[in-house]
Amino acid sequence: MYPIVLSDAHRERADKLAKQEFETIDLGDARLNQRAVLLAERLGQKPGASIPGACENWAETARALPKSRHVCIGDRESDMLSLLVKARNLDYPADYLVRCQHNRALPEGDKLWERVMAGAPLGCVRFELPAGRGRKARSDEQALRTERIELAVRQSGTLEVTCLIATEINAPAGSKPVCWCLLTNRAAPSWRRRSSCSTGTGPVGKSSCFSWCSRRGAGSSA
Repeated sequence: MYPIVLSDAHRERADKLAKQEFETIDLGDARLNQRAVLLAERLGQKPGASIPGACENWAETARALPKSRHVCIGDRESDMLSLLVKARNLDYPADYLVRCQHNRALPEGDKLWERVMAGAPLGCVRFELPAGRGRKARSDEQALRTERIELAVRQSGTLEVTCLIATEINAPAGSKPVCWCLLTNRAAPSWRRRSSCSTGTGPVGKSSCFSWCSRRGAGSSA
């Protein structure tokens, strides 16, 4: 199956038809009317595409699917302060969970990872770590620590984020302990309420995210 590519003339025609078809639409809110027209235009420009595939960005996708919760998950290359600030400025059309690669200096003078690791563990999560990168498959138990932190942002004050660090407990002799450091815009109270030990498939806060990392053979960070 090959993607359908429309010419500029066909795109203009699709936009015009969408406006005509939805000219009298009344969803009880002018913003909802505008979103319906825009979605029809996007689908007209990309016939056969899904809604996320037709929309130009996550903000459009979130507006088209207002009752869905959107989470963007990214590896180390997603740890860009400008990207996180942009998400805030857009009022978080999607939550984000990214692997943190920068041990940033904090306004108080200390460092991000050291601040989080100074706190007591909130609980732990267990899951099966697959074989990969020279290691054997094994059961992995990780202690979870989180801290709500303000990062310094040049010319625009601070950015509030939650940093979560998961460190392996009792790693096998000769093995490097697995450690993940994550950043998210979400606050952590729900993790504190469910911080007891559980399996990686259980409902322990964001344990599914760690399962996601392990299934993709994510290595050590922090």
